[in-house]
Amino acid sequence: SRLANQTYQSDQSSSWTREISDEVKNRIKQLKLNRYKVVVQTLIGEKRGQGVRFGTRSFWDPNTDFAASETFSNENLFAVVVAYGVWTYY
Repeated sequence: SRLANQTYQSDQSSSWTREISDEVKNRIKQLKLNRYKVVVQTLIGEKRGQGVRFGTRSFWDPNTDFAASETFSNENLFAVVVAYGVWTYY
């Protein structure tokens, strides 16, 4: 993982989220799901012994649209990535 040996740095978290989101989006695009709009959301935070809840809500067609998520954690930080694929009708 890109974050495996990192400590949380607020000044770096913005670029890390952008880089991770772009990488996930590019990997999904390699699947050639041409009729899908892909949206990737990444959250990185510092671990300080607190609990974290992350929720999303979407309006979509459950027959064609999808979402997938992955979490990562080390001693210093956590990350959550959610990828959405929304079918585009022509």
